[in-house]
Amino acid sequence: MTLLLHRIRIDPTDRRAARASAGDHHRMLMKAVGTLPHQAHEGPRQAAGLLFRDEHTRTGRTLIVQSRVPLDGTALGTGYTLEATRDITAVLDVLRNGRHLRYRIVAAPVKRLGKTDKPRDLLTRSGERLSSTAHTTALRGAAAEEWWHRKAAEHGLTLHSVNAGDADDATDPRRSVRLPAMRFDGLITIADADAAREALTQGIGRGKAFGLGLLSLAPGE
Repeated sequence: MTLLLHRIRIDPTDRRAARASAGDHHRMLMKAVGTLPHQAHEGPRQAAGLLFRDEHTRTGRTLIVQSRVPLDGTALGTGYTLEATRDITAVLDVLRNGRHLRYRIVAAPVKRLGKTDKPRDLLTRSGERLSSTAHTTALRGAAAEEWWHRKAAEHGLTLHSVNAGDADDATDPRRSVRLPAMRFDGLITIADADAAREALTQGIGRGKAFGLGLLSLAPGE
């Protein structure tokens, strides 16, 4: 398997790019990977191994994109520049049990509600009752960190530290999607290398088509 990491700079002076939603970025990136053959049990995004994260730094705003296939920089459109592409396939080989690493992820910590939850948790902000398929509530603070501890363990990661902070919600107005987002970073130890490789290549949690779930790993103590 080939694993590629791309950095795409977003021009803050381009109104369309600056205002683009996570859904807009997903559709743009799918054009950049082109048409790929895929199995019945997976979609085009999974076939491309496409995951991304919208990062805001002191030097500007960039999309960090991971894929199993190259990106066509000319398909990104105005306001986007493919600045770098790096082959990170070798990372899969160094994910061994006991390895200490730094991590970063932006994910959607949510809880699925049941009959025992408070009735007010089953209502939208406008007071309307949620449909039976939308019984989830966003987790914040200590509850969000507990969610991440559980998810990390499920994916072969033992957390040693967690720095948590709010991130911009992942949205797609075209599909009426809004997912709450939190950023987590810190130190981990690999407890199950196979599970960690799957987390790195497949992502973690909900909203992978909307800029969530990309796990970034780097050397660290």
